Amino acid sequence: MTELAFVVGSGRCGTNMITKLLAGVDHIEAHHEYVRDYHQKVGTQYHAGLRSKDWTKDYYSHVYESAAHYSDAKIFLDSSNKLTWVVDVLKDFDPRLIHLVRDGRKVVSSFLHKLNIYDDRHTEITRKWMSYGGIIPPPNEEYWWPVPPAKYNQFQRICWYWVKSNRHIMKHTDNRFKLEDLTTSRDELTRLLNYLDVEYNESFMSAMQKPKHVYVPVDFPLSGVQNEQFSEIAGDLMNELEYSGEEYRVKYQM
Repeated sequence: MTELAFVVGSGRCGTNMITKLLAGVDHIEAHHEYVRDYHQKVGTQYHAGLRSKDWTKDYYSHVYESAAHYSDAKIFLDSSNKLTWVVDVLKDFDPRLIHLVRDGRKVVSSFLHKLNIYDDRHTEITRKWMSYGGIIPPPNEEYWWPVPPAKYNQFQRICWYWVKSNRHIMKHTDNRFKLEDLTTSRDELTRLLNYLDVEYNESFMSAMQKPKHVYVPVDFPLSGVQNEQFSEIAGDLMNELEYSGEEYRVKYQM
């Protein structure tokens, strides 16, 4: 019988790297954002209290229990930030659950410069719909993010999202891995692999040295103002997750 496994996180935190890492393992069928088109819409609505847990569980049961039933692998894995807000629902399927985190400064910068989420227009459309109803926004992911405080600008919204998404996952699992540790520590990478019944070898560490899912191979460190705004919103969680010191730089292989 095929087991389910989920790798969840804020996004821009290495979920695609984990999928690529496991893609060649015989007993794992690994996916990145499996049938993603409506997952983010459903997750955002569930988080906002617009979908019941029973309805949401039925939806994900149709997706994942069917996938597991017809899979030939021992483990069917989906590594996806689209599942962040439904972790409590997914736990009812008794999966192997992994929380993947990354230094928030790198996450928010990547979202801002490479995916451009939480822009004013789409955020305001979703805010108004959740407050007043009317014609529901289309399923495009630009619309479907939990709505942050109205006083925030785009960068602050993304900081808020990094905190809220990780806090939500932390309420439901303590099986946490840092992306930075997985790229530098053989012990931590071995711990992750063993959790999925995979034996460590050096090819896995080599694979973790190559950034995946890179739209723009440029590192964008936060500005002084951005660092101040980030610290105000996310400082407590950064301390809790033991991220300290100067922001590290990412060197992309061209």
